[in-house]
Amino acid sequence: AALQSVPKGQMEAAQAIGMTWFQAFRRIVLPQATVFALPLFTNQFLNTMKSTSIVFVITVIELFGAAKLYTEENSQYFEAYIVVAGLFWVMGIVFEFIFHRLEIYASKYKRGNAL
Repeated sequence: AALQSVPKGQMEAAQAIGMTWFQAFRRIVLPQATVFALPLFTNQFLNTMKSTSIVFVITVIELFGAAKLYTEENSQYFEAYIVVAGLFWVMGIVFEFIFHRLEIYASKYKRGNAL
């Protein structure tokens, strides 16, 4: 969908000035398509991370394993699992920040120099 959002005239204009198909795609079409695709990718990634934990299978197992070991020694179940939930929350915030910065960087071409 992101590639289809870039007008065909962009590719035609690039080829008219002598760019190859690959050059036009890499320098003109792909940066514009990235601006449209990045927010969608960000939402999908964060939803996958929050709902299924497929992305972090090893981390999830290690975190809950460490929490289980801690609770066996101290019997503080609530505190241990609150820490695990807090770590997931922090990971979500960090990834959201990273993707937000990527979106700002990718959308630089949209900001014109008009006064």
